[in-house]
Amino acid sequence: MLRLSHIMTRRAVLDERQNRDGSVAAISANTAPGVFPQDSALQASERRMIARIWRAAAARDKAALYQHHFATRVVPHLEAIDGFSGASLLRREVEGGTEVLALTLWQGLDSIRAFTGSDPDKAVVDPEAQAMLTAFDATAANYEVVVDIRQNVRGAEAAPQVERST
Repeated sequence: MLRLSHIMTRRAVLDERQNRDGSVAAISANTAPGVFPQDSALQASERRMIARIWRAAAARDKAALYQHHFATRVVPHLEAIDGFSGASLLRREVEGGTEVLALTLWQGLDSIRAFTGSDPDKAVVDPEAQAMLTAFDATAANYEVVVDIRQNVRGAEAAPQVERST
């Protein structure tokens, strides 16, 4: 298994090679498939895919209600925001309740700001959702997507189709 120290060492060697000859090809040629090289054209995280992760907890008897709320209220709202690319809601049973993790994908921090306002780390939890949850994070974590390999997800419930007026 490749350890983080190996990745960091490899990254330093590639950067050093790039600085000597000035080409991006040295990085691209030696970067593992599915890994996006760092280059000046994509440097700004504003233009990179961002995965936003937010956690909450619900009583077991309220977890299904929150799942329904997420699929019927949250997802349609997010779909109306330019730059929103997808959402998943994960859940697991833990001692004392159900933990939920919302993962949303965005085309950049500007898209997230269209949802959150000026602070892209701020969690947006409406009062209806708060009533279903026993605890929730006040912030979300935003991660730059550097490898993205998706296949058809089985067993996941698709968000219900909601009619929208045009």
